[in-house]
Amino acid sequence: IGSLPKYFRHSLEDFRSTSSGWLKADPVKVKSLREKICKDNVDKIIGVSWHTNSSGSRGQKRNIPLNIIIEHLKRLPANFVSLQYGDTVEDIRMVNKDNSFNLITIDEIDVYNDIDGLAALIKACDVVVSIDNLTVHLAGALGVDTKVLLPEIAEERWGAVGSNSYWYDHLTLYRKEEAFGWEKQLELLVQDLTFQ
Repeated sequence: IGSLPKYFRHSLEDFRSTSSGWLKADPVKVKSLREKICKDNVDKIIGVSWHTNSSGSRGQKRNIPLNIIIEHLKRLPANFVSLQYGDTVEDIRMVNKDNSFNLITIDEIDVYNDIDGLAALIKACDVVVSIDNLTVHLAGALGVDTKVLLPEIAEERWGAVGSNSYWYDHLTLYRKEEAFGWEKQLELLVQDLTFQ
C-alpha cells in the first residue's frame, strides 16, 4: 500500500482531491462524547497526545513530556481530553495535580484497541494537539483541525520544510529547531489557537 502514491500522486496538486478528510466517525457517538466532555460553560475541546512507542530509529525523538505541552495549553479556555494510548495514569495525575489542570480520559473508549471509538473521540474535538503518531493521521483523515509537533528531523512523510501537510489539509506542522527545546513551537501553537 505504501507504493500506491507513485501511481496516484504525481505532483503535490494531486493530493488536493482527497486531503480534506475522507473518513467518517459515528455521529451519534461523537455527539454523546461532546456532551460528556463539555460539562462547563466552555464548549471548546482540545484533544492531546504526546507519546509514541514506535521502535523506529527516530521514534523516541518524537515524544514530548506531557507537562511541557500542558504548561502552554493550560492558558487556553478549553476542555482537554487525552487521546493517548498506553499507561497514562501517572502522567495525567501529575499534570492535573501540578498545574491545577484537568486533562480527562474517557474510560469507555480503549484508544489503543477501539479505532472506531478513537475516531469518534477525535472527531468530538475541535482541535487536536499531538506529536507524530497514529492520532494525527486519523485526525487528518477525519478532517479535524490538528496541530502536529515534529522533531527537528521529521519523518519523510512530512517533507523537509514548511507548516502545511500535503497529505491532510487540516494539519499544521510545528517543527522543532535543532538543539532547542519546544518553547518556540508551543508558544506559536498557543498563539495560533488564541486567534481562532
